[in-house]
Amino acid sequence: MQIRSLGFLTNLMFSRFSGSVTDKGSYTLIQTPSNQGYHWGNYIIFDRPPRKGDLNWKAAIDNTDLFSKLQLRHFSYVQVGTVETVVDRVESISFISALAEIQKQEVLSQIRNLVRCHPETKDCAEIKLPYRTDVYWCEKI
Repeated sequence: MQIRSLGFLTNLMFSRFSGSVTDKGSYTLIQTPSNQGYHWGNYIIFDRPPRKGDLNWKAAIDNTDLFSKLQLRHFSYVQVGTVETVVDRVESISFISALAEIQKQEVLSQIRNLVRCHPETKDCAEIKLPYRTDVYWCEKI
């Protein structure tokens, strides 16, 4: 895995003095066997944030003795709002908010039209935006 962050590269330089830095392909495993309780001496750096359906990060955690078994809990939430609630939600997406202002306004206009014309939302005073969050956690061993 190629790490480009100067900060992480500096950290890895010091980690090599007191422990091990192992390139595992899609992630880098940093371990300090002499001090397992040291927070910045035992961790994993992934090559990119996980995406929907990407479970490779789970294997990285499962294949190390640094952490307990992963636990999972699902959380559901429904946000109720108007057409503008949907537009605001879309505008908060990073790649939309990063657009040039004229492009962003064009996208948001298309979203307004879609919500106002779509058969499932065109006659609704309230629009429901369902969310589901999967929360994984583990503990250091």
